[in-house]
Amino acid sequence: MRITDYSILFVIIMFPFFWVYSLHGTDDLMVMRLEQKYNQSIQTAVQDASQMMHQNEDPSLEASYDSVKLLKVDKDLLLERFMQTISINFGLGNDLPAQQAFLTYLPALLIIDYDGFYLYRSTAYTDISGNEAEKHLWTEKKLYVYEDDDGNLFRFTLDDYVHVYAQGADQWIDGYRNELQFLTSVPLLQDAESFENVRRQVIVSTIQEHLASAITYHNDHVLRNGNAYQFTFPAIPQEEWYNTIDDVGVMAFIQGIPVGDQYYNNYAFGSGRLVKKDVIIGAIDELTGSKYYYKSGCEFPYRPVERFNNAKEAAASGYYERTCYEGQGSF
Repeated sequence: MRITDYSILFVIIMFPFFWVYSLHGTDDLMVMRLEQKYNQSIQTAVQDASQMMHQNEDPSLEASYDSVKLLKVDKDLLLERFMQTISINFGLGNDLPAQQAFLTYLPALLIIDYDGFYLYRSTAYTDISGNEAEKHLWTEKKLYVYEDDDGNLFRFTLDDYVHVYAQGADQWIDGYRNELQFLTSVPLLQDAESFENVRRQVIVSTIQEHLASAITYHNDHVLRNGNAYQFTFPAIPQEEWYNTIDDVGVMAFIQGIPVGDQYYNNYAFGSGRLVKKDVIIGAIDELTGSKYYYKSGCEFPYRPVERFNNAKEAAASGYYERTCYEGQGSF
């Protein structure tokens, strides 16, 4: 046989392989483009939803870090904004059945609030006819709660403000950690680093526990309805979790959307991006009787007596400024 005959024979033999490889490459490219589109769509949706955490019922209240501590989150408004953006980006329009079908791929929507969190998840309920049914509903607010070995209870927040039940004194107290350390002997309040480590660990582990339960329940629900996809808890690095709880925000977990011969799985976080405003502490040096003010987070051996919104107010009340580098350090 001539060399051209061998070449033709080679092409005939290898053509099916090249053709299959070409199809697979085209599918991979389509999957990649769809995943990029879905990533952007879901990230936009959670960011739009998180902005609803800034909407105050009282227009006179400026959206700020302090206002988020006091105002109740409008969960339904936030969900409405999330679904509006999802419907636009996924081409669902005003098709309510299509929007409900999308929830099949949403095992959990999470709102991280200042002193707790909410989950929008599959939930069993009784309808008006008395029949058992299931649909996505909001949970009650879940608090960031911790109990130490001595029976002291803590309700943490996204900063160092904390509610504490002191077992020895049989009373609840609340305030910033560096204020409470002078009012009680509760061990965790005496060390800033230990307090911060426990606070973050408790918040993250509490959220993870409830998320895992929501995803497991959702998985059982869709399996009973004939969906063969297995929902799993996403692998999120601990460092990313710690960054997430630096601020209020919204997380969406999306799993099981068919993309070619694969499934789309992802999560997205939209931060409220509120700037934490320093609290000014007015305190007394009990050895000399002198009055000083400093930013929360600084460490001084003084007894805190009041708080101010700014340094000007503290100075007007007779306090003298101290800065962190003049003290024992900051945290």
